[in-house]
Amino acid sequence: MNFKIRKATLNDINAIVELNNQLVDYHRRIDKYYKTSSETKKGFRKYLLEIIRKRNIKILVAETDEIVGYFIGTIEKAKPFFAPIETHKF
Repeated sequence: MNFKIRKATLNDINAIVELNNQLVDYHRRIDKYYKTSSETKKGFRKYLLEIIRKRNIKILVAETDEIVGYFIGTIEKAKPFFAPIETHKF
C-alpha cells in the first residue's frame, strides 16, 4: 500500500475524528473499564480545532485515496526531570 504523509488541514478534521472514534470503539470492546460518552466525538473535534494552528503541535495524516491514519505530536521545552545530562566531552 502506498500512502502519503502530510500536514493535516481543517478539511481533515472530520476524517481524523472518525478514525479516533474507531479507536474509541475498539478500546471499549476490549476493556470493560474504558468509558466514553456522547461527548467523546464532540470533545475530540473541539480539541483538534483548538490545537491545529498551534506552532508547538503538529498533526499529520496518512492518506491513500482517503485518510487512513493520523499523528498528533507536541514539541515542548524539556521538563527539569528530562533535562539532558552531559555524559562525555568531544
